[in-house]
Formats: sequence, C-alpha cells, structure tokens
Amino acid sequence: MKTPFLPRLIVSLLTLLLGLQISHAQPAPGPNPNQLLNSWGFSDTNWLSAKGNLPVAFTNLISVFGGGNGNDLSLDTTNVSPAYLFYRIIETNGSTNLTFTNGSISLWFSPDWSSTNQGGSGPGAWGNLISVGLAGTNGPWWAWYVDPTGTTMYFSEQTNGGAATNFLTAPVSFAANYWYNLVLSYSRTNSTVYTNGILVTNGNGVSFWPSTNISFFAVGSDTNGFFQAGGQFDDLNTYNYQLDPLLISGNFAMYSIFYGDATPTGPLSLPIAPSTPAVLPVFQAVSGAGLLTNAVASGTCITSNKIWITNAVAWFTNGATSISFSIEGGSNGISYDVFGTTALVSPATNAIWTWLGQGYHCTNYTIANLTNAAVYLMLGTAQDSDQDGLTDAYEMLVSHTDPHNADTDGDGMLDGWEVVYGTNPLIDDSQQTAQRSNFTYDPVGRLELIIGVRSESLTNDFEGNVLNAQ
Repeated sequence: MKTPFLPRLIVSLLTLLLGLQISHAQPAPGPNPNQLLNSWGFSDTNWLSAKGNLPVAFTNLISVFGGGNGNDLSLDTTNVSPAYLFYRIIETNGSTNLTFTNGSISLWFSPDWSSTNQGGSGPGAWGNLISVGLAGTNGPWWAWYVDPTGTTMYFSEQTNGGAATNFLTAPVSFAANYWYNLVLSYSRTNSTVYTNGILVTNGNGVSFWPSTNISFFAVGSDTNGFFQAGGQFDDLNTYNYQLDPLLISGNFAMYSIFYGDATPTGPLSLPIAPSTPAVLPVFQAVSGAGLLTNAVASGTCITSNKIWITNAVAWFTNGATSISFSIEGGSNGISYDVFGTTALVSPATNAIWTWLGQGYHCTNYTIANLTNAAVYLMLGTAQDSDQDGLTDAYEMLVSHTDPHNADTDGDGMLDGWEVVYGTNPLIDDSQQTAQRSNFTYDPVGRLELIIGVRSESLTNDFEGNVLNAQ
C-alpha cells in the first residue's frame, strides 16, 4: 500500500484486524423469530432510533463527537439537575423496543468517572444504564445499573408491594473516558453479563417483570432523570432473545476498531519499544531496532521515493499475537520508524501512537507479544526538519511537538533531549517551580532559603553568612 501521509513526510498504513471473529447473520424472521428489536446510534440530536422512532422525552443531553462510532450521547449532570432520555417500550405502531422476560441489551459506555478499584470515586450514586420505573417506590421497577463506587453491576427488579430482587451481581472495574462494550442477556431461567466480549458472571432467571402499564424506559438515568450513569453512550441495541456468546465476542472484536481496545490500557496497550539515542552521524534521540526482531532480507528490493509495508502475516502463540512484515521502497542505509496504534481517529495525528522501532527497506521484521485488538502500523521517514533529534513523523504522531521548531516549549532545551531526559517538551520547564531550585533573599540581598528540586534550610550568622545548610 502506498499512501502519502503529510507534506514532505511519506508514511504507509497497514490495518491488521487481529483476533477478529466474524459473527453469524441475524436469524431470518419466522413464526417466533429471534430479532434485533431496535438500535440507537445517537448520531443526531433528535435521538432517533434506527427505525426512525422519536423518544418520548429528553432533557440536558449533549451530542459529543470524537469518541466511539461517530457522535455519542453524553448524559451527566452529576445528579444536580435531571437529565434523561425516554423511549417507548412498545411503539404506537405495535413494534417492541424492549422485552423483559427474554432478551438482551448491548451498548457501549464510556464513564466520566473511574471505579474506586481504579483509584477513582465512582459515579457517587447509583448509576442506571437502562431502567424502567423507580426504585424504592414498591415498584414496578426493572433496571441494569452500577453501584456508587462503580465496582459492582446489578440487574434487579421490584414488584408492586415487594422488596427488590437482584437477579445478577457482577464485579466491574472502569477507567474514566475509556469505552466498554456491556451486554446483559436474560431469560426466565438465567441471566449473564459480558464486558468487552468476555463473560463476567451468570445470574438467576427473571422471575418478576413490569406490567404492561409501564410505557417507557430510560437510558442513562432513572425515570426521574436522576441516579445517572454519568458518561457517554453509543450503539445501544435491544433483542428479544439471549445472544450467543460467540456473537457477543465477535461483535466486540468487530466494533472495537471504532472505540480502541476498550480497556483501561486501550490505545496505550501496545508495548513501548526500548530506544538507544545516537549522536553520529546525526543526533537521533529515538533510535534502534526497538521491538523489531528477526531481520532477514525480504527477497525483493524496490527502491523508491516512497515507503510502504507489505507481506504482512499475523499469528497467535500461547495467547499472544505476533506479526511479520516487510519494509519496501525507500533507499539504502536509511532507517525508517515504525509506529503502532490500536485506535485510528481522523486526523491520524490525534491518535495515540507508540514508537515500535526502526527498520530498513528490503527487510522482513517480526514484532512479538502485541495486543489481540486491531493493530495499525505506520512508517515514517528519517526527515528531521528542525534537526532536534526527533523525526517529523515522531513529532507529529508521538510527542506532538512542532517538527519545524527545535524547542517547542521555548525553555532552551531541544525537543529531542527533553524526550531523552524524560521531561515534557510541551511545557517550559524553567517556569515549573517544582523542577528547579528557587532562591530567596532577605531585604539586603543575603541568601536565606533554597526551595524546589534542591531544598535547604539555612542557618546564618549575624552578618548574613551561611553557617549551615540542611
């Protein structure tokens, strides 16, 4: 594949869908068909379903672009003011949007909070994903929700005049601003919940359910607009049957390319390659083979003013994924950067890329122990416009510094050296008091205190001379 990426920077993009399972087709309608009841992509501010159904009511919602598959629904007023989105359980034309005794609900959710087991504070209150009726009012109430700490997921029901019954309790661990594919599947004999295509736990069958006088269900809150899940929702699907585990894992693998690897290590889950700075013949702050191993001649050798990846192969060994590929095009003796990400966005420079190593043209390489999610590789040339030791490709994809300014933050140190020493090339370190020693003086100009990286309390004589520092 030969693709110009940015002016004066030639790169190549390879898409590898690793571990992708293709799900079987939805069963054809029959006398009692298994059906996808309805779906909601939340791509417009009218919040229409895929069948064109309008919501019953909504308030305090935000349409967000940039995460997930297109626009997303953001519902989070931190339980200060109501926010809700209600849909009919049964439409006026008789079509059904949600079943209670046998069915499945699949959605993508990105919390604005982290679970306490991830070092956060959770939603702070009971957070509803899907709910019918109100809890604590003797019912009828039927809901899928998380606890205030964000560490436990519940599927529960309460009947008129009765106590609440938990059909299912599952441990969860969420990190803020990461996408999770959540699936609840239930029948009168059992219930299950899945996170990112993996079965979390089994629960009891549904023994009680709301009566037909309940007309709508809520997404992301209770039916008063409180007890909000607090986050973004996308691709909500409802079914009138229990989904097959292979379908659930296959759908997650297929759609995770839009959401990144939907785990707290998501787009950052690629291993970080070791780098060895080089000074000759030119300063290279990030260089070396990195994770690229088993370098052998590719068998063909094409020189070109472009570079690209070819002969790609992926395989699994003991649960780990490895890939091999060839670098073609380019010129002799020039090293080319290899970058990787698990989640593409537009423009590509906004994605989270990892430097994987450097290779040469006409050579085949192997990278072992990658994530099982989708992996995208990109090549970068050796061009370094500002001669700061970082290639233009590295600056645009990884450090996000200015490839035409050797000192992006203006603190007197080249961007390349800041990367080598571990300081932030986007922040003027000279203005960060915690990263320097700061000296204070008395009114006549005598040194009296040192604070910062080197902190000293001083003992002075009567003339102001320093007798002791500790």
